[in-house]
Amino acid sequence: YDSFSNYTRALNRRTYDSFSNYTRALNRRTYDSLSNYTSALNRRTYDSFSNYTRAHNRKTYDSFSNHTRAHNRRTYDSFSNYIRALNRRTYDSFSNHTRAHNRRTYDSFSNYIRALNRRTYDSFSNHTRAHNRRTYDSFSNYTRALNRRTYDSFSNYTRALNRRTYDSFSNYTRAFNRRTYDSFSNYTRA
Repeated sequence: YDSFSNYTRALNRRTYDSFSNYTRALNRRTYDSLSNYTSALNRRTYDSFSNYTRAHNRKTYDSFSNHTRAHNRRTYDSFSNYIRALNRRTYDSFSNHTRAHNRRTYDSFSNYIRALNRRTYDSFSNHTRAHNRRTYDSFSNYTRALNRRTYDSFSNYTRALNRRTYDSFSNYTRAFNRRTYDSFSNYTRA
């Protein structure tokens, strides 16, 4: 029994391994073959559909583009001519009306402004001359008095400052000269 059992197990193992290796190899070859075939088929199908779609889109775009350009040109030309004619009639009518209205308004306003300016100028001129005379006299008197006081004050201050500065510098110079002379005299005697 043990001998037959071991033989059976060994036979089953070899049979299983052999069949397993064969199955794996067969599955691999079948998968690789099917995968390559599918990839090639997908590529040819994609290329064919892509080329067809591009050509169809180009023809559709060109046809629609030409139709649209022709339609837009006719519409633009018709509307442009209508607008130019309308603008010309409107401009001529409004221009003539505006020129006549502006002329009447300008003449009326110009006469009124000239008369108003004359009266305003005469009144303001008389008032300004009198005001300027009073202002000038008052400011002239004030300026002369202020200049006199400023000059006197600054003159007194300057004289006092110059005196103090001169005395201070003179005293410093005499003391410095004395120290220098004594120091040099002592050094020479020694």
